[in-house]
Amino acid sequence: YDRIMKVNELLRNKFKILVALQSMNPDTMEIIKRKNLTFEQFCDLLRSIKKAGMQTATDLIIPLPLETKESFIGAMRLVAEEGIDLIVPNTLCLLKGTELASPDIRNKFEMKSKWRMVARQHGVYADKICFEVEEVCIQTNTLSFQEYLECRGLGFLFVLYSDPQFDLLHRHVKELGFNKFDMVEEIWRRSTESKTDISDTLAEYVRQSEDELFDTPEEVLEFYTRSDNYDRVKTGEIGDNLIRRFRGKVIMDHAG
Repeated sequence: YDRIMKVNELLRNKFKILVALQSMNPDTMEIIKRKNLTFEQFCDLLRSIKKAGMQTATDLIIPLPLETKESFIGAMRLVAEEGIDLIVPNTLCLLKGTELASPDIRNKFEMKSKWRMVARQHGVYADKICFEVEEVCIQTNTLSFQEYLECRGLGFLFVLYSDPQFDLLHRHVKELGFNKFDMVEEIWRRSTESKTDISDTLAEYVRQSEDELFDTPEEVLEFYTRSDNYDRVKTGEIGDNLIRRFRGKVIMDHAG
């Protein structure tokens, strides 16, 4: 990563650097045959990026084999405590031909999958409506579908409250001796257990996270090629990246 930072310096910090983690569960890392930077190296790199005046960001993928709700949330907390600006939660895509998509791995970890449209990947070609679809994992033998949806909701709130729009809130939280994850987790807990200003939006985000899933790629195409639904796709009402769309909605509706 030293080379990346040197190149970035030559380009006067024009890069947007995401230090990908995907998971911090050692058992998961062994299964997916991935080796991250050590946590000390990861933190050193974050400090170098901050020193350059840039946003720090990482990603976590859910639900990878042997990942649990607790390990996923624990990874978010650990990284947030290091002062990272943004954690991007990604759903596991099962790419054809990869080991994770193989029958052996699917059966071993009881991976359940669904299909969805890739956000904004559509168009009309030769008078035919075309879409790109993807197969995603939404459940394993260590993480239920309900827990997947809960983690999606928490991840969305972390992205939302990472927006510079809330910089004053971030400073107040720090002054009180908390970190951003403490704040986000408490908002998530209250919004799922009772009524808050954002609970309806969060519930709708989670509902649409479920509604975008189909059992087969044919069902995806059948749904989105209906003229009324394709009109909604073109306006961004459906078929868009949910985090991006709901983040904008909250800022427009509540942060004015």
